[in-house]
Amino acid sequence: MPTRKEVQPTWVDGVLRAGSIALALVIVALSLGPAPEDPALDISDKAIHGLAYFSLTLALLLAWVGRPGRLAQPLQVALAVTLVVVSGGLLVELAQSLVSRQTEFLDALANALGAGLALGLWALVLRPEWS
Repeated sequence: MPTRKEVQPTWVDGVLRAGSIALALVIVALSLGPAPEDPALDISDKAIHGLAYFSLTLALLLAWVGRPGRLAQPLQVALAVTLVVVSGGLLVELAQSLVSRQTEFLDALANALGAGLALGLWALVLRPEWS
């Protein structure tokens, strides 16, 4: 099994990192902005939450923890990133009560489920070590 060593970031890492940060900012802006009066997409709100946090978690894991062709950090790092995403989703959900939005426990649950599914897929593909 290859050993983990310090690897210098590449341009791909830079693009993935910038994209993951941009995605996080878009999710926060959409979550705290005005609620759509007539949603253009006829999709469940919970499915949108789950997909958004799945995408964000997977983007962060690929950008900051490991991706195919680049040795992954230990699984604990991926768990910490996922916990930060879930915590951030909960904070954003709570912050909605401070603006013209409504806090919903099921939205936070959908966020956590999406993040957890992303972690599971990432771990299945990269098979990181626990150390």
